[in-house]
Amino acid sequence: EYHEIDLKENLLVKKKKIRELQKKGIIPKRNINFLELDLSKPKNLLQLEKYLSKHIKNKRSFILLEGIIYYLDNQILENLLSIMSKTQIAESQLGIVAWPKRTKESLVFRRFLSFYKKHISNKGIKVYFHEKVFFKKIKEYKIKHQVNYLGLRRNFCPRDKLKIKNLFWEEFYILKKVIKLYST
Repeated sequence: EYHEIDLKENLLVKKKKIRELQKKGIIPKRNINFLELDLSKPKNLLQLEKYLSKHIKNKRSFILLEGIIYYLDNQILENLLSIMSKTQIAESQLGIVAWPKRTKESLVFRRFLSFYKKHISNKGIKVYFHEKVFFKKIKEYKIKHQVNYLGLRRNFCPRDKLKIKNLFWEEFYILKKVIKLYST
């Protein structure tokens, strides 16, 4: 079972691209449920909780938070992670892509902000940075794996092909649910 949760405009692009890739045989056909939600709005978190409770109840699951937590303030992110904890059972996993503080120093990040301001919103964008210590404090989950592009570069890219100055500093985490919460 596959679920994609995003903003309406992003889902329109994703649906089109998925259909195109499936038609070409690049990715397998699968049933994907799409849910339009702006997770930066606290009122939508209750809707997300109901949705996840319905679809992953009593089943191990993997939820990928990619391209989202950069835009959520800490209170909303904590609420989102609380929902994940309530809806996921033990042994389930979260995949999280986070920007550590050093991201803002990178050339690639500065280019990203410039692109965003020019092509998406001239008001700019508010982003949030999260260090490993933030994820270590989540009681219901333990960090199972962490890697970044520098770690991946060592395994997959010859040193002369990818310069450190061209890296986008993202950290990739796999968190494993260790405590099962029972609802009353």
